[in-house]
Amino acid sequence: MRSFIFLLASTYALSPLVIKGNKFFQKDTGKQFFFKGVCYQPRGNVKSGAAFNDPLKDSASCKRDVAMFKDLGINTIRVYEVDPSANHDDCMKMLEDAGIYLALDLPSPNFSINRKTPSYDLEILNHYKAKVDAFIKYKNIAVFFAGNEINNDKTNTDANPFVKAGLRDIKAYIKAKGSAIPVGYANNDDTSTRQNIMNYFNCGDENERADFYSINVYAWCNAASFQKSGYPELTKELKDYSIPAFFSEFGCNTKGPREFVKEVDAMFGSEMNEIFSGGLMYEYTEEDNKYGLVEISGGKVKPKDPEFENLKKAYGAVSPPSTDMKAFSPSNTDASKCPSDSSTWMASSKLPPTPSANACSCMTKKLECVVNPRALDVSKSSDVGELFSYLCANGADCAKYISVNGTTGDYGAFSGCSAEQKLSWAFNAAYLKSGKNADACKENAMVQKAESGNINDCASIKTDIASGGKASSASHPRSALHLTVLLVVSAFSLST
Repeated sequence: MRSFIFLLASTYALSPLVIKGNKFFQKDTGKQFFFKGVCYQPRGNVKSGAAFNDPLKDSASCKRDVAMFKDLGINTIRVYEVDPSANHDDCMKMLEDAGIYLALDLPSPNFSINRKTPSYDLEILNHYKAKVDAFIKYKNIAVFFAGNEINNDKTNTDANPFVKAGLRDIKAYIKAKGSAIPVGYANNDDTSTRQNIMNYFNCGDENERADFYSINVYAWCNAASFQKSGYPELTKELKDYSIPAFFSEFGCNTKGPREFVKEVDAMFGSEMNEIFSGGLMYEYTEEDNKYGLVEISGGKVKPKDPEFENLKKAYGAVSPPSTDMKAFSPSNTDASKCPSDSSTWMASSKLPPTPSANACSCMTKKLECVVNPRALDVSKSSDVGELFSYLCANGADCAKYISVNGTTGDYGAFSGCSAEQKLSWAFNAAYLKSGKNADACKENAMVQKAESGNINDCASIKTDIASGGKASSASHPRSALHLTVLLVVSAFSLST
């Protein structure tokens, strides 16, 4: 009977997922939900010049692959890259009709936290919002990921406050839209940081905490048993965790072919199903890294033998419990304690403020010297790095106004503005220091008539998270200027 109930819930009664304690439930049925899926990001047919392939806008490919998903017996796909300006209605309807949810990543390579020079700004927030706007209408959107393996070892833990700030703001944005789609984080399996990251994303104010925690784990390499897999330690670490956890990626391929049966049986069995809500196998298509379940050539799909059938068999054999939401009483509802060991954890509990479009607009209007868009194409210029370095070294107090430091929790008053706005601020600071010398505001910069008032007053202006600026499209790459600004500003932050 349990197996039948789970099959019904996962392939027919699609409804929004809600969270109670450390478990997911389907809102309409009240039945517990376990992720049983694959990661889906075909990359072999990316057109020349394109940054990525959006698998959810191609109806023909989607129809082909949904048929394979149904044969595989999954209930969820994870997609990392989409174009929020595209139409996804056909594919999302096909997935819904097949009883399949979507778990979607919000960051993209051009719009994400850079672990080496972390910063968080309007461009990132607006890109996250664009993806939410594009998919919030669908019944089968399961969860959003606000980050994926940003902090990947103990050298870059200072990136976490920026990831968590984005998570906080997109949660508020979804709530303002009248929705409650869960937002969480996908961590890597680095044992030196794993426990701290688990705690960090579940500590502090409720509005800042992740709704769920997920982890990309490649520890089970056809292991002989659960005890020899490395999973017992991970399960123990999450024993008292107050929010749901699941495997956002799994499927070690160092010893092939992958069997899957023992791993999936353990994941959905009594040793783990009280802690973990299933998992997503990496990945559907065969790429250069050889993790695929199918090979696609000439628009045709061919199952990879024997791994496709192995995963199909593994998923088909599991019967996780079907706890009823009303009857479930969480054993722990307390948030985690924030990490405090400064020798291994360099992330401040103080998060960057929500980027304010109003504050940045106010600031820019009060500048007397700004970027000259007719002379400097910030999306293409290769000279902006040297330009920004020069300005910060000659009159612009970058450390105070536009730099960030995730370790100390110090964030410049206008650090959340766009790259062009921050560069305009630096031009203006150098111009004023020169005594308004005309030579300090020419070529790449231009003089404008500034609005009256103190520019510092702009810093306190907040933005309604439900508006807050025009959303960006993933088809518009983040400028070289922006990435260079992060590098230069980070250097100034560390030196002050």
